[in-house]
Amino acid sequence: MAIFPQIAPNSFEEDDYIPLNGVSFNGGYEQTVSKFSRNPQIFYMTFSSLTVEKATEIRNFLLLHKGISFSFIHPLTYKTYEVKFKEEKLKIKWESPLYRSTSIILYEV
Repeated sequence: MAIFPQIAPNSFEEDDYIPLNGVSFNGGYEQTVSKFSRNPQIFYMTFSSLTVEKATEIRNFLLLHKGISFSFIHPLTYKTYEVKFKEEKLKIKWESPLYRSTSIILYEV
């Protein structure tokens, strides 16, 4: 299985995805239950001051792995997750002729 490029993000956040199934009743109350037995992780990463080569590496990885899962090594705990890209697009911002920045969202499958 492919591994996401080991490029250190400038900003890293993670969330637990906790979806609920709910039913509303005429009495004005709602009953909810967890949709999954586990809480998948969502990872938000921002990369700034990337060299053109590193930005191209991330872009090419997205193009090769859009819609399929791949391995992601957590940059702080080094735990491996099986993830997919949250969106099938990548916006790369030019910071200067030599540097780029981008943000991506990965979610655990």
